[in-house]
Amino acid sequence: MRYIFVITIFLLSVQSRLMAQSFKSTISAGIVGSQVDGDNLGGYDKIGIYAGLGVRYPLSANIDLGMQISFIQKGSRQNADPANGLYDAYLMRLNYAEIPVFIQGKISKKVYFLAGPTLGYLISAIEKDNYSVVTQPSSVPPFRKFEIGILGAFGYQVNDKWSVVVRGQYSMIPIRKTPIIQLWYYNDSLKNNVLVFVLNYHFN
Repeated sequence: MRYIFVITIFLLSVQSRLMAQSFKSTISAGIVGSQVDGDNLGGYDKIGIYAGLGVRYPLSANIDLGMQISFIQKGSRQNADPANGLYDAYLMRLNYAEIPVFIQGKISKKVYFLAGPTLGYLISAIEKDNYSVVTQPSSVPPFRKFEIGILGAFGYQVNDKWSVVVRGQYSMIPIRKTPIIQLWYYNDSLKNNVLVFVLNYHFN
């Protein structure tokens, strides 16, 4: 949380300078549904939160160049369900500070798209198995501290102040190296696969 506080204060401090220029600033909050491709589990079952502050600079009447500083929770989850023969439980919770850089373009008066690369820094990671014990065997390598990904999104401009966005993100490189011993919840080439439902407030 210390990192999130510092990032928030920094972006708020520069926002006042940007407001006086032609930059457009936005604050965002949302819900994340995530899974990790390669973990032998399926479905966007890990729910998390998303929060961000961003700025955009108009390149033309219909195209903006944008950047955000955000906090996003990713990972994977499977709950045990003995009644249906599922006895294994697993949780991977990954908290990232992230900087997406994107192009935003208008499709119509109300609808727009976003696309671009993302750079994430892993703030913390929790991994638990059936017995709620953090799984850190020597055969399983740690998560990489940096994540490089790509995002694509569609947004709807409700009015001058509010918009909603459905956003997808995917890791371009594995988030950890392949372990020496394969585990039931881990196959190979783990990559974050994320859906984010975002509500934006536009200051100007």
